Amino acid sequence: MKTFFALSLTTLLLLANPGISAAQSPPLSTPMCAWQYEWTPFGLGNWLWADTANRWWYMPIDAQWQQLTIAGAYPKARFFSIAVYDNAPVSTGLADHLFDAQIVPDPGGVNPFSAPDPSNDNLAVKPDATYTITVTRSNNTAENALQLHADTGWLLYRLYLPNAGSGSMGGAPLPEIKITDVNGQITPLPTCPIFNPQSELTQLQP
Repeated sequence: MKTFFALSLTTLLLLANPGISAAQSPPLSTPMCAWQYEWTPFGLGNWLWADTANRWWYMPIDAQWQQLTIAGAYPKARFFSIAVYDNAPVSTGLADHLFDAQIVPDPGGVNPFSAPDPSNDNLAVKPDATYTITVTRSNNTAENALQLHADTGWLLYRLYLPNAGSGSMGGAPLPEIKITDVNGQITPLPTCPIFNPQSELTQLQP
């Protein structure tokens, strides 16, 4: 538990205060799983936030990764976003981000956060739409592309106010991550274990 609090506090300070020097910060190893850090109103993640509707998941971006592919489903919530910050462990600022209504759905899907389309009369009975986002180091202006300008960085997934009865994650699992290395090899990065499953069961109660 002491290790968790130390890592979380260090990460918060580095993201919130780019004035901290790299020499003062601990080195970060290459992530072996995705979304290993979490700020949440439940369980061990509830060490700072007073807002019980807010949840963050975040992970460092390794210098050897040329691209990240993020595949997820739209959560049932008031707001969500995906952002990248330049440099890790010391962040020098927001590099790029997409919030819910900006994220283009995969073919055949409808973004429930965007303006409703009058032709989609049966939207409520359609399956949950999915999306695909790429984090790239190139000057990619394609839809759902996030630009990282530094060798390392942070990837953040923010979720705010899940709908009642949809669980504390808005009825959607954490986005899946695939990494592309310098040789072009694509490797799935498994999601790290979640440490507060009991709170998920509690939140399922409307």
